Amino acid sequence: MTAATPHSADAALDPQDAVGLCLAGRISPQVALCRLLLGGADADAIAAQVEARRPPAPHPRWEALSGLLHGRGAMLAQLAGEVGRHGGNHAAIATPHAPPGAAAGPPEAAPPEAVQAAPSAAAVAAFFDSAVAFSPEASVALYSLGDPAILAQATAEIMDWLHRHGCIGPADSAPGALPTAVLAADASAGAPASGADVLDLGCGIGRLAIALAPRCRSVLGLDVSAGMVAEARRRCAAWPAIRIEATPGTDLDALPAHAFDLVLAVDSMPYLVQVGPDALAAHVRGAARILRPGGRLAILNLSFGRPVAQDVAELSALADRHGFAVEIAGERPFALWDAAAFLLRRDACAPVTPAPVAPAPVKPAPVASDAVPPAPTRRSPS
Repeated sequence: MTAATPHSADAALDPQDAVGLCLAGRISPQVALCRLLLGGADADAIAAQVEARRPPAPHPRWEALSGLLHGRGAMLAQLAGEVGRHGGNHAAIATPHAPPGAAAGPPEAAPPEAVQAAPSAAAVAAFFDSAVAFSPEASVALYSLGDPAILAQATAEIMDWLHRHGCIGPADSAPGALPTAVLAADASAGAPASGADVLDLGCGIGRLAIALAPRCRSVLGLDVSAGMVAEARRRCAAWPAIRIEATPGTDLDALPAHAFDLVLAVDSMPYLVQVGPDALAAHVRGAARILRPGGRLAILNLSFGRPVAQDVAELSALADRHGFAVEIAGERPFALWDAAAFLLRRDACAPVTPAPVAPAPVKPAPVASDAVPPAPTRRSPS
């Protein structure tokens, strides 16, 4: 299957028909099964829907869908149970619930009245704490169906896309490629690293950080979920170029200015959109401040519940406000995953908006002194 591109026949496709979209080559078998899970169907109902669409002649897309269904049948049943208990996958907080047994279409196909109330950052963190305990792979991408190999394939597509657009170097282009044990034996380990400094915003279990490390000088992963942070630290422990920290999910004000070449947000911005427009604006403003001139903000999915045109309009307005040039807006470049991609470049000439600083508490000053107490400073996560 190739990456999705605009097609004149799309108007005839039912956006709620996951199997039909898969057979037409519009979405991958993995995403089709993910949408059926999100529709509330259990494993038996999904199998029945797929079998009912068996073409009279051999059809490679149907064979791929059926083969994946049967190959991941046991995990599919477990994931269906988890979706039933919690109401959805990693996008559940921000995704309208479909009636049980209904096929789930793309999020933008949902009626506005079906969208749930905005969650808090704490609710997002609690959801992911539960999800990562059940299945680390499925917690960051339900379409992986809990299979590390599927998740690795999707991750590789993201790395290839970033490299094609000059956001990161080729594989093994920086010392971050070497685990600690190798670095210790390498006499040149102390030499300055080449490559980019990357912020992985909403790093999840660290799968992107590990993929980025061989291509970058450093990776800082931030996540609101304590469970995700713990899992990411465990997986990334051997990589000295990676640091994983918790974030409150409100802004990027604790990070230093001009410290990064790339801010990567993979399926994290939709939760900021759901928390509220101030949260999204604060992170775009923060990205502009922490990026070096010419640095990139790469967003894969801005929302889960809106038309792509609306996402393009909102992000374009924020880009204009904070000194970004929009290079890519809403394309779907991946074969496996159906994410909408956005790529913004920091204007080298744009002024940097300083991070807000909380006012210092007022203390009585000695009568004979006119000294002014220093303003409080914020420290970077450690």
